[in-house]
Amino acid sequence: MRGTGCLPPSVMICSVAYQRIDELGNGNTKTKRQRIACRWGIQRFLEAISQYGKPLVVHNGLLDLFHLYDKLIGPLPETASEIVSSFGKRFAPAVYDTKATALYLDSNGIYCFNGYAFTLSNSSRSRMFNLEHLYHELDKNAKFSETIRIGDTASALDYGSLITNPPMQKGSDRSSLDLLHEAGFDATVTAMVFTAEIRLMQDLDGLPRYCVPSYFNETIPATCANFRAVINRVNIHDEIEEGFVQLPKDQ
Repeated sequence: MRGTGCLPPSVMICSVAYQRIDELGNGNTKTKRQRIACRWGIQRFLEAISQYGKPLVVHNGLLDLFHLYDKLIGPLPETASEIVSSFGKRFAPAVYDTKATALYLDSNGIYCFNGYAFTLSNSSRSRMFNLEHLYHELDKNAKFSETIRIGDTASALDYGSLITNPPMQKGSDRSSLDLLHEAGFDATVTAMVFTAEIRLMQDLDGLPRYCVPSYFNETIPATCANFRAVINRVNIHDEIEEGFVQLPKDQ
């Protein structure tokens, strides 16, 4: 549907089929839309994550978790702890937030800012931990283009020309921010940042590269103090005074 109401002619509105997991299997009669959602809806992503038991990775993501739960799992419980408890039982084995992890690393002198960010105002500090800035800072050591291959997705969406190091200056023909906040782009950059942060954490706690601990399906060794400090620690948006929410450790 194009040019509807006051929208520009170039804007297209489309619907996305989804159905809450709690609603699946309730009753024998499903509408055509519900049948499409069951077969082709975004629930397939939930099933894949659940099947392989991989942690859920977000950036500044508490509100994202709320939306994901409300739209795809069921009505929101009363508390954040109940939401994540349900996540652990029915969806992802753990939650990692790349912004909360970066804040932890920096506060302990591990991240590249070495605590410098915590001497700044809240607004300046927030900009230092946004997704694009984290990518560029971590890329100095991680060398993402040399060590991580995103494959056809990255080349097809032309991400490589937008993720530049150093970031392009304002007024350039193309901005490194052009695709930020598009879901596929943010997910790709978040994945890269997460791999760099996890390598730092693994080195600190003496863990092999394949080990990404989860409170929900394994016991983290007592020596893994750094992983214990960041797992299920989800940052919330900066407009809210509280800096992060520590989600339940034992389910």
